[in-house]
Parts: sequence; structure tokens; C-alpha cells
Amino acid sequence: MPASEHRTEQKGFIGDDSNHQIILTLILGSILPLLDSTALGIAIPALSDAFASSVQALQKVVTLYGIAAAVTVPLCAWGMKRYNNKSVWLLGLTIFLLASVACATAGSINSLVTFRIFQGVGAGILMATMQPVLLNAVGREQFKAAMASVAIPAVIVPILGPLVAGFIVNSVSWKWIFLLNIPISLFATLLAWCYLPNSTSDKRTKLDIQGYLLFACGLATVIYGLSEVSSESLDILSVSALGLVVLSLSLIGYYVHYALTKSFPILDVRLFRIPPFRNTALLLFLSSLVFYSSLFILPSIFIERYGYSTLGASAMLGASGLGALLSRSYLQKLTSRFSASKVAIISVLISLIGTLPLLFDSAFDLMPLMVLGMLLRGAGLGLITLLTMTHLYHYVPEGKTPDTSAWSRILTLLGGAIGTASIGFFYQWEMTTASHQTVGALAVVTLLCIVPAFSLERSKT
Repeated sequence: MPASEHRTEQKGFIGDDSNHQIILTLILGSILPLLDSTALGIAIPALSDAFASSVQALQKVVTLYGIAAAVTVPLCAWGMKRYNNKSVWLLGLTIFLLASVACATAGSINSLVTFRIFQGVGAGILMATMQPVLLNAVGREQFKAAMASVAIPAVIVPILGPLVAGFIVNSVSWKWIFLLNIPISLFATLLAWCYLPNSTSDKRTKLDIQGYLLFACGLATVIYGLSEVSSESLDILSVSALGLVVLSLSLIGYYVHYALTKSFPILDVRLFRIPPFRNTALLLFLSSLVFYSSLFILPSIFIERYGYSTLGASAMLGASGLGALLSRSYLQKLTSRFSASKVAIISVLISLIGTLPLLFDSAFDLMPLMVLGMLLRGAGLGLITLLTMTHLYHYVPEGKTPDTSAWSRILTLLGGAIGTASIGFFYQWEMTTASHQTVGALAVVTLLCIVPAFSLERSKT
């Protein structure tokens, strides 16, 4: 069915029962990698005991999973063009299901790492195809409203995931961290088979093998290099770790030159010539950097510097997540009244206001003020994230939807990797000076988001 006809049929999205089934299908699929990633951190001590391995050795379980997910994303862009969104989504669910079963039966650390790589492939497919599947199903007019529903797990799961994992590890076994994926995967597969519509495909689309290898190597190297940088201290930062980062940036830079000379590269960099796309992409990268670095470092600040309990620090992160959850329901109303640029600026300012209390030692003793600050901070970041993920699609041709989705996931992954690696340096510096370099850095990057926010297309979306 042509895309234009499909959008006409889906115009009544909100009241259509079949479309609610589509939303449920995508929510279940998006829960899988989120739940797995957030829950695994709680299971690390149990895994260390089970396999008699150090925490450093188990870091590969996380790092290689992330690399596998990242390098799969460009392939998804080609797969959705060559076949169709539904087929690629079902493939991702199948791989994730089988890899989860294998992880639960792993008998050694090496086998667990291997199975986690395959699980990362499945997660990469699910992350890269969710937005194109939704866009194809509901059309551009209903995309923002639908994304607000599908994106809810991105806020709730990081809060509930560790709690669920803690209960599982204490009550039964770490294996159930992976076995829990089985019923979710099976139900999501059944719903996807029944309700997801097929998209158009072009069997003539060829795989740009040279471009893929070049970009994938650069992307994998930058993530691995940043993980090595983040594991080093300021005094013993290794030349090899920095060398990996420089090498990766060189490979990605060469890919940009390569892609501009090809008619059908694995990922189209020409999209960045579209000003609204370029500015939205920069805003997505910066907001991802702030979000993931905050998720990584704020618990340490609350617990190690200000004496909060683990439960108290979790409650503060929960307040941030609640703010993001509450704010997302207002995105459609805001963008119907104001330009995307104004909504982005408002969101950045709200997030910045919520960050300010973290700059004052006395504020940490005022629980109501701290909760309010975290609520506002989460609300602002939640609005920015959802706005950028949907606005990326607004000015690109329909045939470039897979490329847009791939860039969205890659920018999010890179923002998270760079943010997590760099914020550790500020925290080490802060611990030696008893000042506020860490939160100050977060506030500065949040303020920098104003630059691309001002440059977004000033027309109602």
C-alpha cells in the first residue's frame, strides 16, 4: 500500500483499537533492551560470584553488547530499504529471544560474553527500527502523539528495572534476568506478526559493504576507546586509550568523505545538509550527553558527597524520571501552539533551572527543593529528547526514514558514550577540590543546547 494512502487510513490513530495494539507491540519490543541494560548492573555481583570473575572482566559483558548494538544500526537502515520494516523488527525480536535463552544457560564468562554480543545485535535492530515502524503505521501527523506513548518505557524502565532485578537476584537467580525476556519477546512477536503493517521495499537496494565496514569500525572503536578512557584515572590515562579515540574519529571522518562520493551509502550523510535536521541532530547529541552522564554520575554525588542512602539517591533519580514522564504528555500541545525552536528553548531553560540547586551544598539538605529541582530537570530533558527524536523526521524525504532512524540511535549512543567517559574526569577533579565541577559541566552543556535550539525551524510542527 502506498505510504500516502496508509497515512490517510491511520488518521484516526488515537481512537483506532488496532493502532493501540501497534503501540503495545512497540512498547513491548522497546522494553526488552532497556530492561536488560538497566537490570544487568544489579546482577554484576551475582555474575562475578557465579563465574569467579572480577568486575573488570565482566565489563566486557556490557561493552561488547553496546558495540554490537551500535554496529548493527547502519545495517538496519539498509535492511529496512531492501526488505521492509516489519520483517526487520521480527528479526530483531527473534535474535533477542534466542540470545536471551542462551545467556540464561551460559556456563562460563566467555560464553556469556559471546551470547551477549548476539543479544546486542537484536537490541540494535529493535532500537533502530522502532521509530520507522511507528512512522509507517501511524503517519507523520500522528507521529509525535504516538511517540509520546511508545517512549514511556524509556522513562519508567530505568527506574523500575533495578528494583525488579534486585528482587530477582535476591529471590531466585541471575539467570531470570535473561529468562524474563522470553515471555515479553514471545508476546511482542505474536502482536507484531498480527498487527504491524508492511512497509514498501526496494529489492534493488544494494549493501554498501565498504562503507559499512568503514563506519562500523569507526563507531566500534570510538565506543571501545571511550570505555577505556573512562576506566583510566587522570594520572594514568593511557596513550592507547586516547589513540583509539583519535583513530575512531579519523575513520568516521573518512567515512563522511567516502559517503559524499557515493549515490547510495550505507548511511546518508547528506541529511546533515538540511539545516533543521542538522540542528536537531546536534540538540539530540547534546541532550543525550547530559542525560546519560547524569544517570551515571548523580547517584555517586548524592551518596558519596552528600551522604544520601542508596534508596534516597534512587528516589532522586525517580523524581527526575517522573518529571520526564509527566512532561511528555504536553509535547503535542506545545508543538501545536509554538514552533519547535520555542519548545526546545523552553525545555532547555526548564532543565537548566532544575540543575541550579545541584550547584549549592545547602540545597542538598532541603529535600522539597531538591525533589522539585530533579522534577524540573527531568521534565526539561524529557521534552528535549522526545522533541528531537520526532523532529528529525519532519524535513527529510520519506525514503530517508531508515537513515534518519539510524542517525538518531547513533547520535544517542555517541552522546551517552562521550558523556559517561568525560563526566568521570570532572568528578575526579571535584573530589580533590571540594567544588562543583561535575554539576557545573552538566549545567554548561545544558546551556549549550540553547544554540541548536535557537536554530531549529521556526514553524509549527
